[in-house]
Amino acid sequence: GTALLDGPGSPADFAARLRPALEAVGLRAGTARPAEGPRGALQVPLRHRSGALAGALRVAPAEAGSRALLSLHPAGR
Repeated sequence: GTALLDGPGSPADFAARLRPALEAVGLRAGTARPAEGPRGALQVPLRHRSGALAGALRVAPAEAGSRALLSLHPAGR
């Protein structure tokens, strides 16, 4: 599944603020890396502690702050 989130600040700041919420639901966030797309976009790999889910958090600059796309899928797909 996917979720779209908007928030204030740069992509790096927004990703850092989302990290505790992701970890609270069992997602382990990897190291943020530059992503394709707009300048400043980041991609953070995610994996659930059970190993059942994997995905990524992609954060890019938006008009008023940043926009994040959270994408998760069953691991192994």
